[in-house]
Amino acid sequence: MPACGPRTPRCERQIQDQYLQQENKDLTDQLKLDFVGDIPTVAARVIGGAESNFQLTVIIDRGTAAGVTKGMPVVASSGLVGRVLEVSAHQATILLVTDPAINVGIQFAPTQAVGVASGQGSGRPLSVTLVDPSQDTPVGAVAVTSGLAGSPYPRGVPVGTVATTQKAGAQPRSVTLDPVVDLRRLSYVEVLLWTPQTHPVLTPAPASPSVPPAVPATTAAPAAKVSK
Repeated sequence: MPACGPRTPRCERQIQDQYLQQENKDLTDQLKLDFVGDIPTVAARVIGGAESNFQLTVIIDRGTAAGVTKGMPVVASSGLVGRVLEVSAHQATILLVTDPAINVGIQFAPTQAVGVASGQGSGRPLSVTLVDPSQDTPVGAVAVTSGLAGSPYPRGVPVGTVATTQKAGAQPRSVTLDPVVDLRRLSYVEVLLWTPQTHPVLTPAPASPSVPPAVPATTAAPAAKVSK
């Protein structure tokens, strides 16, 4: 077998493959994503599309060839970055959590208070709606993804910390969140190989004691026809 020289195509591919494997390991070690549990991830480098007032997306160097598909959540070491908006074989565009098109179901740990966080643009906090006014959401409290059935994000990913909280009478509490990730300084991210279809959340139906027992089939009256 001929010696492997630096200009040999076969050797160049081997060197590139080894470099990519080591890079992926280094990125995974660096990010240390304890909050994702056993969800598989793909490490990626941000290669363009820095956040600005006009562009709330970034581009990463991983795509379908690495298992990335549209809609998958994207995180950094601190928490949620956004989700995959578009994807090709070797690149993907990530819509950042600060974009007004993003809505994230959240829960304020360790309470049971829940809400929906929405982007308000570059450099601005996330706004929160649908918060029970009876629940306390103190400044500094951490909001994580609620992971309710149908959510595009798994449960427990940090989203932001409460920056402001106000309550006026019976009106829903007004809350804003500072994202936990500095989106203007993204270098590396991890794509969670997770979708609601591949990891469904099973929510059992609540018991309804007020509903009378079903009539046995042998004595049940014929069902009435319902006009549509």
